[in-house]
Amino acid sequence: MYCYHYCKKLNNNFFNENISLNNLDFLIKELNLIKKDLIKEYWINNARIISKNNELSFNYINDISIHYKNNFLIQNYDKIKCKPFNFYDIDISYNYLLYENKNKEILLKKYKNYLTLEIHSNNENDKIFLYNNILNNIK
Repeated sequence: MYCYHYCKKLNNNFFNENISLNNLDFLIKELNLIKKDLIKEYWINNARIISKNNELSFNYINDISIHYKNNFLIQNYDKIKCKPFNFYDIDISYNYLLYENKNKEILLKKYKNYLTLEIHSNNENDKIFLYNNILNNIK
């Protein structure tokens, strides 16, 4: 599985994934996104727990490779369902409002002070970079 994280390269080791909230309406329109749900995302090591509509999903996210190309940090990873478990001590958590396209391949996450954009694909595919025409208009 591939996840393309839209971001700006700050230097060889750091990237800024934050997009200004001012771009929300533009991205919704241009990418044909639909407002979905409030999400709570938890991470414990490589286990990602998503809380949506009072239901939890548990998956291990195992990175295979990560590289940067054309304003995207490209994450190749395996996603493996894991058995639900009780937890109280987490590494990090996020709250966001999720917007998706109808194929659920484009995810726009609206946090309190910024947005992030992810594009998901089953293979590494340069067609993803076609979105650069739209994303070049982000302010």
